[in-house]
Amino acid sequence: RRAAGALMAVEDRVRFGDLDVPKRITRSKTRLPTGIVARAMFALLAAATALLMAQPAAAAAEIYTVTSTQCDGPGSIRAAMTSANNNLGEDTIKIDPGLEIQTVNCDFVGNEIAPDYFAVHATESVIIEGNGAKLFGIINWVDSGGVVTPSPGERCIRDTDLIAATSPGFILVGERNADNSDITVTVRNLDLKELNSVAYIEKNASLVMEDLDVFKIIPVWRTDDGGLPAVTAVEGANFTARGTSWGSIFNCSRPPEPQASSIYNGAAFTAGSGGDLTLENSFFQNIGGAGTIFWNGRPGSKVNIVSSRFDSSGGFSVFGDATTNIVNTIWSTTNLPDITDTMYNVSSAEMNIVASTILWPFN
Repeated sequence: RRAAGALMAVEDRVRFGDLDVPKRITRSKTRLPTGIVARAMFALLAAATALLMAQPAAAAAEIYTVTSTQCDGPGSIRAAMTSANNNLGEDTIKIDPGLEIQTVNCDFVGNEIAPDYFAVHATESVIIEGNGAKLFGIINWVDSGGVVTPSPGERCIRDTDLIAATSPGFILVGERNADNSDITVTVRNLDLKELNSVAYIEKNASLVMEDLDVFKIIPVWRTDDGGLPAVTAVEGANFTARGTSWGSIFNCSRPPEPQASSIYNGAAFTAGSGGDLTLENSFFQNIGGAGTIFWNGRPGSKVNIVSSRFDSSGGFSVFGDATTNIVNTIWSTTNLPDITDTMYNVSSAEMNIVASTILWPFN
């Protein structure tokens, strides 16, 4: 018998996975032994199959339904978020239409920024379809004179006040000390009421809120700066609100310097080099504290405020290197303006006010 390497003329070839396999072989008059050919073909097929099986399969997007009014347990929003976090890729959480989720029963921890501080923690991209549902808590405190929960905007909670009831924040997006560039959370058509905060967006993560009604956000649990803003976005994080309504948002923080990003008292406060802030077709009313927007943007970032209205909601302060564009927007106050009603542009970039109205009341 001749060696297996007898003369062969390859007329055509075809790809099989990552292998280049002869499609048709013309042999010389010296025939290859049948056993050798069979073993060779079997080896080729086995190698190709192994390569194909080694390729990671793309995770299928899943839909998780929230049916429970409780924060934890089967059918709850936390259970749905846990399932979405454990499945790679962008999943969808659908809340039953009209469902009212009570957060008072959430197991949460105050006085620190941690996953347990919020009702849900997203570590993967996810879409939350609220379908008109409500997620709410109860915030009550009693002052030394026996007055229950002074109206937001009258004063901050004090150490001498007795906290009767409080609630967690809504959502933590991303993980601490990690690059969360691949995480985008979208929340639609959900009402939020009486929560300690709305969101905390970790480094380079993005949060988009559409068609939300946000009311009475009061940071009863104290943090080092005196209170957690409604939405906090740290280094490189992005926040977008479209078609949203924010009312009675109160915060006692007085940031000593522009170092972080967040919706501060209903808009933005920055602690780090923030990404983009976008507010479109949104309404802000009775925002108490140190102004509506306090955004410290990194180079190339933008603060875009488009077709929105601000009523007695404090001013805008932009720092760092963010370019600000205020377009087709109305800002007004029914009270005599104070320091918090000032428009500051301390950024190295421009603040452009286009086709907009700013109204201060004067006698």
